Amino acid sequence: MEARVRERERSIELFGQWFRIFRANKVAYISLYILIAITLASLTADFIAPYSPYEFNIRRAREPPSWEHPFGLDEIGRDLLSRVLHGGRYSIGIAYAAVFLGASIGVFLGLISGYYGGLIDDIIQRFTDAMLSLPTILLAIALVTVLGVGVYSLIIAVGLSTVPIYIRLTRGLALQVRNMDYVLAAKILGKRDIYIIFRHVLPNIASPIIVQSTYYLGLTILIASGLGFLGLGVPPPTPEWGAMIGRGREFLISSPHIVVFPGIFILITALCFNLIGDGLRDALDPKMAKYIRRRGI
Repeated sequence: MEARVRERERSIELFGQWFRIFRANKVAYISLYILIAITLASLTADFIAPYSPYEFNIRRAREPPSWEHPFGLDEIGRDLLSRVLHGGRYSIGIAYAAVFLGASIGVFLGLISGYYGGLIDDIIQRFTDAMLSLPTILLAIALVTVLGVGVYSLIIAVGLSTVPIYIRLTRGLALQVRNMDYVLAAKILGKRDIYIIFRHVLPNIASPIIVQSTYYLGLTILIASGLGFLGLGVPPPTPEWGAMIGRGREFLISSPHIVVFPGIFILITALCFNLIGDGLRDALDPKMAKYIRRRGI
């Protein structure tokens, strides 16, 4: 019982240290709050959006920003502010779901490949090589073309396109720790491989995976928006940032606000994820802990 209490106290202390290091990175810290604000605004869009994202008025199509409509109206007279707020649900939600899917599959296969090696490693790595032969965006396009247009198809396509990167990253990390003393000790004690992998190997390589996932959240938003721009994402009239840019691109010269505001939200959100990833990289780096203690932060 006392051991559990000490372990809980140590976990709380460690989390506090990580948070202090993360907070020392002012840009990452501010980015976190911006991202939280965008996410909350998207989740509460039903209550804070001034108009319905589907209500249109053809006679007022492409009106520029005004006090009544701060972001203006789109190509068929729908309020852009309302559509941008509702669109965040899909763009950010797809990013989270796709990264979770890709990380779950890729980390599992990478752990198996790195821990066991041999024939299993060869088979998984040849599969990875085949997937890496195509750029991520082209692989996502190929997958969504096969699966069809839709939210779930987009999540699966974008998620699977990130699997090979996670496999390579996790395999390399697993190779570094599989011969560590704590892993060898667990084997001597007769622990099962699945226990060793998820109890000893994965926790000790989780930090780089978390940082990489944060970076990939930003990339996934760009990939999903790119597919939406090409008409391979969320089907109309559902608001999604990439699809909104794709449908408004023909009015870029005459009514640039139709493209500019969704584009700004894509840019800010992707940038925030990348900056947060930088902060997490510093916070989870053991060398930074000594620096922070020395500076008294």
